[in-house]
Amino acid sequence: MYTLAIVLCFGSVWALFSTANKVEFEKKGVTLSLSNNVLLAKGLSLILVLLSTLLLCNLLGIAVGILSNFVIWMIFGSAVALFAPFPKLRWVHLILIIVLFSVLEVLFHFVF
Repeated sequence: MYTLAIVLCFGSVWALFSTANKVEFEKKGVTLSLSNNVLLAKGLSLILVLLSTLLLCNLLGIAVGILSNFVIWMIFGSAVALFAPFPKLRWVHLILIIVLFSVLEVLFHFVF
């Protein structure tokens, strides 16, 4: 569940970052369609951040859920702004990281 909340926060930050025209980076696929449709990108970002907030509030409580969502959102905002212009990080890497953390979360849930 935590991995899902983190992925939703990342999607929210990425949707907003794709609309920014101040940073030059190669836009393909979903990023290109989001950069062409700003209203859709902002709406998708709002929906994703609200879903992640609700999920974290359900897991951790209201105050801690909102605070942790803000912290995760700020971390991803900084990370995306730093690493998005470099073509070294690809979608395959992100998917592998998500799968790895999901497996670790499930294993720790059943072990501890």
